[in-house]
Amino acid sequence: MGSCTDLEMSILAKEVVTQFRTKGMNIERVVEGKILSSLEMHGFSLTVLTLDDPDDIVHIDYPTDCRHFKATPIEESISIPNEFEVSLPKNVITLDQTGNKFKSVIFQLFSELQGKEEYYNKLDALSGDGDMGIGVKKSADSVLLVLDCLDFSESLVDSMTQLGQIVAKAFGGTSGPLYGSFLISAAGCLNNRLSENDLSNWQNAFTTGVEMIQRLGRAQVGDRTMVDVLHHAAE
Repeated sequence: MGSCTDLEMSILAKEVVTQFRTKGMNIERVVEGKILSSLEMHGFSLTVLTLDDPDDIVHIDYPTDCRHFKATPIEESISIPNEFEVSLPKNVITLDQTGNKFKSVIFQLFSELQGKEEYYNKLDALSGDGDMGIGVKKSADSVLLVLDCLDFSESLVDSMTQLGQIVAKAFGGTSGPLYGSFLISAAGCLNNRLSENDLSNWQNAFTTGVEMIQRLGRAQVGDRTMVDVLHHAAE
């Protein structure tokens, strides 16, 4: 629930499986990790699904595009991942090489957000639980940590997707997956070479990202959410 790390969740999952086995129960699949959570909320949620028909397991294993739902066969070991495990492009590029201008914009944006923790916490406290700044700071820290290894010039789609995954994971809460999904969906509308994208590509990417936020959050224009601002910007 937000503040539990991936390491803690993996340890917990392994302990749950062990406890069930000691009681003679057969565990076929395990799904563990963050889906949608509240920032800084301590604890966890455990759901057990009983299958009356063993053949029903095929429904659990059915392919899905949801990256947060990956059922792991219990025969496979439950691994304990690194806190920020990111698969980076093979051709590492530095800030002073090709694509410097675009990457510099990303760098300046997240550098600015990095120092806005208290500001966003105060804004969020007026209508929420006052922790949005924590997510902003965590996501900015994580992006800046790996930014130098992302190749926006030749691998724009992959790099934008990586960026979305990092933001979704580090930001946490409800907003994190929404922001991350925005970036990942937008990336799918772009050409992999930065130079092959024009204004129409970026406009389409932005609109697609906004539509994904609406689909996930089920918010419409006029509901007084981030969709109101993003929708008008897309127009």
